[in-house]
Amino acid sequence: MFVIYLSGKLIIYSIWCYAGMRAFRSPRLLTVPYFSPLASIVTDTESSSLTATVRQALGLGLFRLAIGLVFGVVAILLGGFFVERAENPFDRGLLVYVLFLIPVRAVEWWITSKVIGKSSPSAPVLLWVVGGVLLSCLADVPTGFAVVDVFGGLC
Repeated sequence: MFVIYLSGKLIIYSIWCYAGMRAFRSPRLLTVPYFSPLASIVTDTESSSLTATVRQALGLGLFRLAIGLVFGVVAILLGGFFVERAENPFDRGLLVYVLFLIPVRAVEWWITSKVIGKSSPSAPVLLWVVGGVLLSCLADVPTGFAVVDVFGGLC
């Protein structure tokens, strides 16, 4: 179940990183060509550039997943220490999730925006970070409760 959870997160993160690369048109990364999935003819140059960009998006998704695992485990451990007096496990998990994990995810997406190449905080970057946090939380819904058993708390 954990492999499905990580695979789903990787796919979602990679798609969101691809969207960020297109939105920001980062000079650090290859230029993303205009590509219509309905177009019947794609030149070799466009195809290879698109393939390289998809690989970069997958790499960024993997980077985001890796820092998410590291920072997430730290947030869960620290959060569990601070909310250990909550009456039941669900309350503890919810408090850790809301008070620790969501803010940590904002930092993770902000770091990812820096890796993409956006160094100034602007409205598009902020919206992209907030969207990434929302996607991260939504991705927890299908498998998150199964992972509760693995980590002993919400992750």
